[in-house]
Amino acid sequence: MEKRSKIIISFLFLGAFIFAGVYGMKSVFAYGNGTDFHNQMAQKFSQRFNLNQAEVESFLNDSFQERQKERQTYQENRLNQLVLDGKITQEQKEAILKKREEMMNEREAMANLSWEERKTEREKHQNEMKSWAKENGIDLNEIMPITGKGFGRGMGMEHYNR
Repeated sequence: MEKRSKIIISFLFLGAFIFAGVYGMKSVFAYGNGTDFHNQMAQKFSQRFNLNQAEVESFLNDSFQERQKERQTYQENRLNQLVLDGKITQEQKEAILKKREEMMNEREAMANLSWEERKTEREKHQNEMKSWAKENGIDLNEIMPITGKGFGRGMGMEHYNR
């Protein structure tokens, strides 16, 4: 059971890696496509602090893009280290980056789905990712967690790194 749990957790982390890079904030907002939330936040900040809404929107957009670049840099550095450590090959690294780019191109479709549809798509995605990793000879136990350890205590995660 422990080995199965580690495999499942590894796949979840791979999914988290791709979702973090691909869907960003959009997957968080079940009621809209993210733009609505962005505009509402800018409006609330501008009203609350008596600021120009266009400047607040620009600031939020710049901050989001900066954070997105930081995540991408971290992920690429992590993959480079895995190649140097011999845990993955350069070809596997390229396959991971290609898959990430592929997922980024599909993010808009997910943003407009209902909660139930997103759940179905996530399950489908998880199965596809398992097959994809196997086809590419990627041992998920070696590359996870690619995006960092996160909070690391939810859903039994305290046992993950033991």
